[in-house]
Amino acid sequence: MFYDTPNLNIFLSNNPGNGGATGLQGNPAGPNPVLAVDVPAQTIVPGALLAPTNANPATSCVVNASTLSPCGVFSVNQNFRDPHTVNYSLNVQQSLGPKLIVQIGYVASQGRKQVLLLDANQPALNSAGANVDPGVQQASRPYFRAFPNYSAINEVNSVGITNYNSLQAVLRTQGWHGLTSQASYTWGHNLDDGTQYRNVIPQDSTNVKGDYGNSDYDVRNTFSAYVTYDVPGTGKGPHWLSHGWQLNSLLSIHGGQPFSVLSPTDNSGTGEGYQRGVQISSPFAGVQHQLVNGTEFWINPASFGPGPTGTFQGTTGRNQLTGPGYQSVDFSVFKTGTIHESIKVQFRAEFFNLFDHANFAPPLNIADGVSLGQIHDTIGDYNGAPGIGPGEPFNTQLALKIIF
Repeated sequence: MFYDTPNLNIFLSNNPGNGGATGLQGNPAGPNPVLAVDVPAQTIVPGALLAPTNANPATSCVVNASTLSPCGVFSVNQNFRDPHTVNYSLNVQQSLGPKLIVQIGYVASQGRKQVLLLDANQPALNSAGANVDPGVQQASRPYFRAFPNYSAINEVNSVGITNYNSLQAVLRTQGWHGLTSQASYTWGHNLDDGTQYRNVIPQDSTNVKGDYGNSDYDVRNTFSAYVTYDVPGTGKGPHWLSHGWQLNSLLSIHGGQPFSVLSPTDNSGTGEGYQRGVQISSPFAGVQHQLVNGTEFWINPASFGPGPTGTFQGTTGRNQLTGPGYQSVDFSVFKTGTIHESIKVQFRAEFFNLFDHANFAPPLNIADGVSLGQIHDTIGDYNGAPGIGPGEPFNTQLALKIIF
């Protein structure tokens, strides 16, 4: 059992876009309130304060019959507890001779009290419907009577759960005619009711369990293998040239990451902005999964639409669909030589994504009927490592390493 220490960022930089404060340091309360205000076009007068339109910095946010300027708040639940995870496994290993080992096992984990961000002051359904005074939405918030000046109250809470189950198999060779290799396969399923705890809130903060589904990192099938071959030295030619060569290769293949299809409109009328769409037809009808005029669609853009007005009743679950898979072959050549009995030098030529396979990120996921399902990025850039990250276009690295 492992107890976690939450990252400080979730308390200081956490804004899902629903109007809440970005963190504890940005709250519009206390002796030194921090307010986000709009300043209209005006003439700057030396020595005079600029006049904001939506708040009075000297007091608090303004909510009255003619002006609706509620302030978003950030909070931490008073019952917040450290998250914990239980890991457990059962493995069986069998030696098939002195050089070969096979292993198969069940590996799993259960997480409880996981960190999630909720809006504790979420408005009522359809409170921002057509021709409704914006004050109606504000008045529908649960804490309006006690705190009429507050809009979204984003709250760090420890109510999330996770569970992971997997079958893992490994085949490994060691020192067989200079060959060392390992092949691993994992079938796993990861479920939770919220993978990200920064800048994301549930579809409905009053029904966290409604978001229970595939984790953002739920990759069902993963296969990886590596091979290292120590090339035998020969008696021909100089020793420094005929000895010390090593060939290496790494193969990675796995399924894609899941994604949710989101509604293009605020059909719930809450202003929270995380409603899921409604499936209209088969997502893969008429989709070829190949570039056409430089564009590829992973799912049919017309297969989803917005949910019913005034509801959270989209027909799709969280992370229901799966994006493009991943495959890459890396290859390297090492040459190690001896400078001194205790100093070696190694030259390395490494080739990543040797066959230049295109590995794409999950597609655009807003059910607008036009761009939904469009491939727009590679997986390396999507994960913050453009150009040379895992799965990016073929690239080469040359290095000289001194070992002592």
